Amino acid sequence: MNNRRNFYKNAGIMFQTIINNSNEGFVAMADIDFFKVVNDTYGHDTGDIVIKAISKKIEEIQNSNCISARFGGEEFVILLSMNEVEAMHKMDKLRKSVEEMLIECEQKTLKVTISIGMSRIDYRSKNIDTAISQADKALYDSKYSGRNKITMFTDELHGESALDPLTKTFSEKAILYKLNYLVKESEAHKEIFSIIYCELKPISDYGKQEIQRYISTLALCISKGIRKLDNLGKYGEFGFMALMPATSRNQLKVIIEAIRTNISIGFNFVIDKDFEILFKAIECRMGNKSMQ
Repeated sequence: MNNRRNFYKNAGIMFQTIINNSNEGFVAMADIDFFKVVNDTYGHDTGDIVIKAISKKIEEIQNSNCISARFGGEEFVILLSMNEVEAMHKMDKLRKSVEEMLIECEQKTLKVTISIGMSRIDYRSKNIDTAISQADKALYDSKYSGRNKITMFTDELHGESALDPLTKTFSEKAILYKLNYLVKESEAHKEIFSIIYCELKPISDYGKQEIQRYISTLALCISKGIRKLDNLGKYGEFGFMALMPATSRNQLKVIIEAIRTNISIGFNFVIDKDFEILFKAIECRMGNKSMQ
């Protein structure tokens, strides 16, 4: 299998051919789910065996219209010069073949899965790095929303259009999309997740610039309190929703305290505090919700 350097050398030609001839093409990023657990539990030698086994599966689905490489660590990149139906079919075939694979190593049998993110190559694609970056964002969504699945990049949910222009958090549509997936996956896998909702409630009329300043401050206070894997998005005119998968009650308490401290410090500059900040935390466990 190609390394990263050889991939760029070979893929650059195919990428330009797709662009110049107005052909359909896609970039896929694949990542081994819970690979750190494999390394930590069984050792790096076993991790290497897993990587080689998945590399072989990727090579098995390749043809002259595909170029693949190990991109780094447990991540792989695949360039596909074909239409969407063919590309999705090929990637789902790969996903299923990995899911069904039994990896024999040192008197033990392992099963692993992969998550995949895909992006479309078209006239708006500046270069292959842009397409890879977009596929990587879709990959993160596959990871976040349950793993062992394929997500196609859309600007509305993963690109600039998915962000609130003022705070650069997710838009309301994007955060609700992520919430919908989080609920479904948590129900399917019986996992706990949490939601934190904060809303700025002005009591008197403020100017537009002042309101925007307060909204930006609130977004910053929340974002600094949540974890890297959590998602924060605008919800309503003055509110924000933070989605936190696999959150224990102790973790939630720590996050709540961090956000409240940040809010206290962040709004310390306001002399005439003629507003309220509504704060709710919801722990979701097997369909049950508890408020804090």
